[in-house]
Amino acid sequence: MLAIDMLDVSSRWAKLRLIGNSSVAKSTIAVPILGYFILFNSDVVEYLRLHTDFCAGKACGVSWRLYFLYFGCFFVAIGASTYALFCPTVAKIYPGASDFFEAEKTYFSGPRNLDYLFGLIEKQKGAPAKDPFDLKFNVIAEHKALASDNLHALADVMGEYYVLQNISKRPARIISLLAYSLGIFLILVPTVLTFVQVFERALQQL
Repeated sequence: MLAIDMLDVSSRWAKLRLIGNSSVAKSTIAVPILGYFILFNSDVVEYLRLHTDFCAGKACGVSWRLYFLYFGCFFVAIGASTYALFCPTVAKIYPGASDFFEAEKTYFSGPRNLDYLFGLIEKQKGAPAKDPFDLKFNVIAEHKALASDNLHALADVMGEYYVLQNISKRPARIISLLAYSLGIFLILVPTVLTFVQVFERALQQL
């Protein structure tokens, strides 16, 4: 259970958005194309082995680095797809509850929108939302928008909504985190090895 709890904390949507919203993660859509080139290259190598003396031995095969890169990008693509499908919109847009509050507090100051927000919280939480300033009565029941100098009263309810969204859909969050982690690891292995080899050659030429 400790491992699951650690994964749960590490896979909050607000943390996954750092990778999920990046153009690098989104570009992994090109993974199938890379896979096609790997297969195509294998066919070419096999043809050369059978019909010419140009290619012989294991040196003509597809580099293991390319396989690592392919599978690394593949797992990153799984993580990115899971993130895109299941991450709540509010977590995709805002990195934290305070950012959400500052950007949307005016929108939720009206009785109709605030009532809608309370409904979302209670539906997901299965219990009444936090309401220390009795906004249900002062705003919703009275049909009066919250004054601009009292918008701070929305911080608790908006913060609770963001937190609930941030911890929602735990299986999808964990799958996305594990896929990202495995993919990045597979990409780093040949990258680090290549760097070491280049560095050693540079030292030899000094």
